[in-house]
Amino acid sequence: MGDKKRIEVGDTVSRISYRSDILFRVEKLLRIDNRDYALLRGLDVRLMADAPIEDLRFVSEEECRKKKERVLAQAREYLRRSPIRMRSRIFTISDTYKNNSFEYQSLPGRVLHLDGDQDYFKKCMDRYRELNIEVEGAHVPEEEQPQVIERLLARVKPDLLVATGHDGVFKEKKNSLNLDDYYNSRYYMETVRKARVYEWNRDSLIIFAGACQSLYEELIKTGANFASSPDRVMIHAFDPLLVAKAIAFTSISEVIDPGRVIASTISGVKGIGGIETWGRFRLALPPIS
Repeated sequence: MGDKKRIEVGDTVSRISYRSDILFRVEKLLRIDNRDYALLRGLDVRLMADAPIEDLRFVSEEECRKKKERVLAQAREYLRRSPIRMRSRIFTISDTYKNNSFEYQSLPGRVLHLDGDQDYFKKCMDRYRELNIEVEGAHVPEEEQPQVIERLLARVKPDLLVATGHDGVFKEKKNSLNLDDYYNSRYYMETVRKARVYEWNRDSLIIFAGACQSLYEELIKTGANFASSPDRVMIHAFDPLLVAKAIAFTSISEVIDPGRVIASTISGVKGIGGIETWGRFRLALPPIS
């Protein structure tokens, strides 16, 4: 465990038994059956897990920095290339306007983004703004999201709702359909349920819900358009944003194939699933701002 003598809340660690494949932040220290455990939140994936203290190793600031740079570079590439963003169009009306050209204004769908992780929330807000997507959001712990969703929907009136954060399924219960075997799936489900009371139409309010290993089937049945995680795998921190981007830049005159949305994500079909959904992109003429 290096020079440090004990694991503390806030430390960056990895799991020895998993070959240190994922970096985590220690969220809480637990004592279970006379054994010390740590509750963990992924730094690059939206995974919540627990592990015995003796299975953890400290991660240096330099190692953490390098890993974050690699992950951010990968995410930026996905944001840049897929799907292709819709841009303004130029058109000419010859008889009425004497061959003057006019430019349409691009109006992507408006997003409300709720995130249980403060660091991910800030990064996602930055990426939305880089993409010129109108967004409002809040860092809201997963268990509190059902309590605030109706008030936020009424105020923001978004086209798309993203409800995400962290989640996980207990190791021995990977294929379980029991909500009790998941850390936070019940909160995402309740958030979706309340959002559908506010707006029942899946094309008027498009919802992404879930995080790593979330109970995908029940989230879709409850009313989400897209959700994680069909194969109970980990999803990338930016996958919910990538889903929102794909829909926000698809025309309202087009039904977007779920395969096209899923192809734009980092995790792919094992991590993200969904249903056919109308896009939320509009053109304005003349520009309104």
